[in-house]
Amino acid sequence: MIAMQLPITSGLAELMGHEVTRFPLESMGKFFGQCNQENLLWEWLTVDESMNFVASLKGISGERRESVKRLIMETLELNFFKNTIAKNLSGGNKRKLCCAQALMLCPKVLFLDEPTSGVDPVSRRSLNRMVKKMKMASVLLTTHRMDEAEQLCDKIAIMIN
Repeated sequence: MIAMQLPITSGLAELMGHEVTRFPLESMGKFFGQCNQENLLWEWLTVDESMNFVASLKGISGERRESVKRLIMETLELNFFKNTIAKNLSGGNKRKLCCAQALMLCPKVLFLDEPTSGVDPVSRRSLNRMVKKMKMASVLLTTHRMDEAEQLCDKIAIMIN
C-alpha cells in the first residue's frame, strides 16, 4: 500500500509530507525506487546496458551516470558481469542487478522487498553494504531475516498475519 501497488482499505499513510493516495503522480519517478520480490529485468540487455537504460529513464547522464553506476557496480560486485546479458546471470546476480537498477534512480524513498532472497552469503553482504550507504534515502525493507533487519534498520515493525 505504501508503494502504491495496492489500494489502501483503511487508515492513512504519508510519504514525504503527502498522503499516499494523493501523491503527485508526476513526482513518483523522481523520488521512488523499488526492487520487487520478483526479478524485473530486461533479459536481452547486458548489465551495463540495463544500468544505462534505467539512468536514461531518470534523466541521469554523462559523468554523474558513470560515477553513480561505478559506485553501485563496485559495491554490488557486478563489474565482472558488466557485459553479460541479464538472462545469463545466476539467480543471485539477477537479484543484485534488480537492486542495482533501483539504486541507480538515486531515490529519496527506496522499497526493497526481500532483496537478498535466493542470494548467496557473499552477495548478501555486498547488498547489505550498499543499503548501509543509502544515507540520503529512506529505505523500507521487507525481509524474513531478523539478523538482516537488525543490522540494516533503525526502526523495525513486525507484521503477523
